[in-house]
Amino acid sequence: MANETTTTTLTEIIQRESYQAAAYAYQAVAVMPALVTRADLSGRPTLTARFPVFNSLTAEAVSEGSDYTTNQAIDTGNSVDVIVSEHIVRLMVTDLSEEAATLDLARVRGIQIGKAMAERVDKDLTTLFSGFDISQGSAEGNLTVSLFQQSVIELEKNNIPRPYYAVLHPKQWGDLIGSLASYNTFGETGEEVIKTGRVGRLHGVEIYISGNVPTATVESSTVYSGAIFNPEAIAFAFKGSIPAIEVQRDASLRAFEVIGTGIWGEAEYRGGPAANGIGGAGINLYSNSTS
Repeated sequence: MANETTTTTLTEIIQRESYQAAAYAYQAVAVMPALVTRADLSGRPTLTARFPVFNSLTAEAVSEGSDYTTNQAIDTGNSVDVIVSEHIVRLMVTDLSEEAATLDLARVRGIQIGKAMAERVDKDLTTLFSGFDISQGSAEGNLTVSLFQQSVIELEKNNIPRPYYAVLHPKQWGDLIGSLASYNTFGETGEEVIKTGRVGRLHGVEIYISGNVPTATVESSTVYSGAIFNPEAIAFAFKGSIPAIEVQRDASLRAFEVIGTGIWGEAEYRGGPAANGIGGAGINLYSNSTS
């Protein structure tokens, strides 16, 4: 007969519903991928993405009728290669647990897989902050508006174009709010903080808050290592959907195996030394984790 519900059709339904929920959860939770330079390797026969870095050239004045003979070479020796690799989440859901569940387990599984992938991506990318060549912060004190502003100025001194993004740990954001929450000092920005507890932009920098900002050690102190950066500070390559979902029936176990995978890789791009226009696009903005 053609109208029975079989394990094959159930597998397809679980896979479709889990994928939809996982894709939504990943997009809703992941902060970093949208803020960095990306390369999509989907459909390309390679696992390596090249992010080119060109040295800066100098334009010079020349007199009319003069034969200008000075040559400047374009150097791509500092280009960055990113190799992607697999990441995985595996769930095994038994038939009995499906029968006993009062929730839509296909959707719940998808949400949890999407969140797990988003957290791993964000952690992989924010870990690169501490490797930026330029740092601003205090190993023993809180994050302040002054430190934030100094970081913005440093990017501008290095001729880094906007947009600039800031990704901060919630502790750093809480300290920054404490500095901002004065209307007399900061005008409308301070008023917005007082009313809502949040501000989306400071000194023209869009601010994002993530608990996945890591700790680091500076001068023997444990600090939260946030950052202010242009998207070119970090390179992110991926291949295929993140996450991809596959469901397989295990009849002897009376269960469905649900696998979530993601293929990506990351590297510091232009977060290195600012010399000759090849770096300086990221500032490690750190502050003490306990003060």
